[in-house]
Amino acid sequence: MQETEILIRDATREDREKLVHVLEEGFEGIYLWHAKKTLKDIDVVKVAILNSEVAGLVMLKDLDSRLGYVYYIAVARRFRGAGVGGKLLDYSLNYFSDRGKFEVFSSVEKDNEASLALFKSRDFRATSLQELSKRYGIVKANILRMKMLLVSGELLLAKELTSKLDSP
Repeated sequence: MQETEILIRDATREDREKLVHVLEEGFEGIYLWHAKKTLKDIDVVKVAILNSEVAGLVMLKDLDSRLGYVYYIAVARRFRGAGVGGKLLDYSLNYFSDRGKFEVFSSVEKDNEASLALFKSRDFRATSLQELSKRYGIVKANILRMKMLLVSGELLLAKELTSKLDSP
């Protein structure tokens, strides 16, 4: 069986309206509203192409010069289980590493088992605002929380990176 390559590319501003259907398949309620708003406003959106079709997307944000955030990963229903989410997350980690980030965060609803499994498969660990306060100070932790727009019922996840820029 021949594997089809999943290509990741920038989503242009013009592409973004065509990506809304992917969000509608993966989110509902306040998350769908926020994902659509973020899709319009965020600087970095990458799209996954499989068999010449849009298979998924990821939205990325620099929290500061050394920290990154994976806002949303969404995969079209018909492409779930094909490795698209993993490819988008791997791309995101490489993207942040290439930019000199040393830690990447994301947040997932506590009952979203598929998303939790994806992030845990890439060695993300659960963290907390209290831990961020200890590491970065209370002021920076609160600034990070506001930039991440964390809401009740979400689990904050973190992964430390070894930046390629720091490698010998």
